[in-house]
Amino acid sequence: MTKGLFYSTFFLLGLALTTGCKAKPGGRCSANQTACADPHTGLFCLDGKYAEMTCAGADGCVTSGKQVDCDNTIAAKGDGCSEPEDLACTADKKGELRCRGNHFLVASTCRGPTGCFFTGNKLHCDTDLADTNDPCEEKDDLACSLDKKALYKCDGQKYDIESSCRGPKGCAIDGNNVSCDHHVAELGDPCRFESSYACTGDRKALLACHGSKFKQEKKCNKPCAFTDRGDQTEFDCP
Repeated sequence: MTKGLFYSTFFLLGLALTTGCKAKPGGRCSANQTACADPHTGLFCLDGKYAEMTCAGADGCVTSGKQVDCDNTIAAKGDGCSEPEDLACTADKKGELRCRGNHFLVASTCRGPTGCFFTGNKLHCDTDLADTNDPCEEKDDLACSLDKKALYKCDGQKYDIESSCRGPKGCAIDGNNVSCDHHVAELGDPCRFESSYACTGDRKALLACHGSKFKQEKKCNKPCAFTDRGDQTEFDCP
């Protein structure tokens, strides 16, 4: 089980412009006209009228001669954007935004410790932690739940639970490796590996994974126990 950060590029708005000092949202414009409405708001021409785009990045919106640069590396869901597939981080660094239909939409959550950030023109989104139905883009990406008791998997659009991780080691990430301690589970918990075993939390039964769900294998007359032996785990259900 391996996973990594999601990398992408972003674009700064830098288009040739023919603009006057009175450019404002909703004002008439021609294709490719751009302007700065204020130090943190850019304007671009959409269907013959100026539309706003947030320039909340450190460099803001700057006009230099006939060039307008809008640092939109930080934005919010629903903010305007001019470049299809342009990327931005949310202000709280917990989300990756992607420009679609001239508006930023949440493409992925970035709940991991390093959140969402840029290095140069690459966006990094730490997806090590996720919650049910969090949006995601990288199919088969794995993440731990916020309480570290479950493992999630991205289906290309959202995260769904892949396995419970109720064992003492929980769900853990070591570099690009993700591990899930599923040696303790409850009846009906999701599971990844067919015929793998788990003790119930009350230690009264041994469970086995069948059809991606833990089902009761047998009741235990004495507490169910397990012992790690190298790469294998030995279960005892007397």
